[in-house]
Amino acid sequence: MAKTIDWVVFTEKADQARHFEKLLQEHHVLDGDVQVVHARGRLWDFAKPDVQNKPRYGREIKKANNSPFSVSNDKTYLSDAQRLQRMPVLLNTRRDGNMVQETVDSDADYLNVEITKALRKAKHVIVATDWDIEGELLFHDVVTNNRLENELDWDQVYRIKLLSLADDDLLDALANKQAYGSVLGENIPAIEQFIAQGFARSIVDYEFGYTFSFYNEVLKRQLGLQFKGGVGRLKLAILDMILNQENNVQSQDLRSSYQITAQLATNPVVNVKLKEGLFKDRLTAENMIGKLPKTVTVRSYHGYQKQLPPQLFTRTGLIIHMDELDDHLQWDEPLQTSYEIYRSVSYPRTNYPYVNLTQFNQLLNLLDTDNVQTLLQNRLKSRGYEHINFDKRLPRRKFVADKDIEKEDAAHHAIIPVAGLSEEQLNVMRRSQQKRVAEVYLEILYRTMAMFMADAVDEGQLIKLYNGHDCLGEVLLQRSKALGWRTLIDGETHDDEFVSPDALHKQMSVSYDILEEVPTKLQLFTHAELLKALEQANIGTESTREPMIHMLVVNRFLTINDDDLYEVTDVIKKILHVFRTEHWYDREWFEDWNEELNQIKHMADGLKFIQAKRQTLQEINKQVIKWYDSKTV
Repeated sequence: MAKTIDWVVFTEKADQARHFEKLLQEHHVLDGDVQVVHARGRLWDFAKPDVQNKPRYGREIKKANNSPFSVSNDKTYLSDAQRLQRMPVLLNTRRDGNMVQETVDSDADYLNVEITKALRKAKHVIVATDWDIEGELLFHDVVTNNRLENELDWDQVYRIKLLSLADDDLLDALANKQAYGSVLGENIPAIEQFIAQGFARSIVDYEFGYTFSFYNEVLKRQLGLQFKGGVGRLKLAILDMILNQENNVQSQDLRSSYQITAQLATNPVVNVKLKEGLFKDRLTAENMIGKLPKTVTVRSYHGYQKQLPPQLFTRTGLIIHMDELDDHLQWDEPLQTSYEIYRSVSYPRTNYPYVNLTQFNQLLNLLDTDNVQTLLQNRLKSRGYEHINFDKRLPRRKFVADKDIEKEDAAHHAIIPVAGLSEEQLNVMRRSQQKRVAEVYLEILYRTMAMFMADAVDEGQLIKLYNGHDCLGEVLLQRSKALGWRTLIDGETHDDEFVSPDALHKQMSVSYDILEEVPTKLQLFTHAELLKALEQANIGTESTREPMIHMLVVNRFLTINDDDLYEVTDVIKKILHVFRTEHWYDREWFEDWNEELNQIKHMADGLKFIQAKRQTLQEINKQVIKWYDSKTV
């Protein structure tokens, strides 16, 4: 086919395509005819085994539109016992080794035809999908499903690193495009890592999910339960964590203990917890008071500590922060809107709270724009401060990690503002039902720009009580010596009084009291606390946790009680009880899953990961069969 289009730019979504079209009309950075094509997320999904007409799983092709493991009295279905012998479900491959795929929705075929037609006509191709696993797999799937490997000139197929949809970032990305072919740039090998990790994760997730969907059906029938949907790997991990927290709440020891405190009649009055520790009952503590001295020597030590602003936002960190400010189940949609529609923040899929020097300098330029200065100063004025300088203009290690960001495993920098929206623009957003989008933008702006403000300074006064040479106890009093960035982020903060000098370094009378220490009662997870726990356990990714939690609520696997706390429904608890007691899964699998995926560099590593997880599924199935046989005897 004759190459009749000079440049084809391949984007992931329609909104991204529109941004490129507008940019390329205003800035003629590509010579000749240019066509921008777009997908709509992933065009293909892995085909279920029954769609591939594999009777071993007990389904026929005419049933392809239903769930592959739905309950049916149709005599053509295999029995549970027969189907268990054919588990686990393994996806089938084509002769060329790739997985058989099916289109995702009704428009996928049309989009694929249009994209493929353009790619075949293109002299040069720019891949401008999101810089992540899904973005690269989308292009990979277009190429492999349409057998384009030998039709493209790979020295003329380029990748750009799309970190923001702001014009300057798009122009910079286009100026630094790298060829896939023989003149590979240094970062292009990351593409193989993207594909290998995505391929491995997708296949194992699918096979795990399909197999456990059937186990769910078996459990429903054997235990007489009713619920909709299956329990895949990520669902299991989230549900297990919530149920574990429920068990911890129910089993915690809430008995009080007792602490002796010494009270000094100073200005201000100071209470000091003694080093005697905690007593199990009040009587023992009272007996100890009779042995304590009536006078003590008081000594004081001064010092202060500088505090930098909190780290820049990761995706999970931002969603947790927004949820604590205003409790909503999903903040990912307004965040994505800020990126795609308003182009006001950088790519919102990152677990890396740093920027590189390039982004740092861009932020400096943004800081000095009128719009940003107005927003920042208005925030400060609302808190009682007329004007504060943003004068910390050299990169600091807490925020800037230039070398690390260029590593293959740190493809995204922190979420930062990339545009200076005006107060008028924000008001328009608020009036047009986009209030939460404006809130997301402002919180990102405040957190990021705080790194250019003076450090906060806390001054401390350490009070120690002595009986001769023995230190009985100590207490640290703190006050703010300089608010610095806190005026922008935290607002008002503590400013406690210190003990006056004339009360120090001399003998003084002391009285004692008994303080009842009631254990901090554990509670069920709030939305923010659940996200934190999942992140710490390395369960899910920055982009999968939030929507999966929402799905579990919609499907009634989880409920949210009157205190906005998560609980596992009784039916799902019965399912999880079997999974746990019969050892059908191990929590450590899930906690190690992402770490193992991150170690994959090449497709060979990905295939080893797949085989290892398939072996795990084989072992699980033996245990399921054993359980099933014991229930049907």
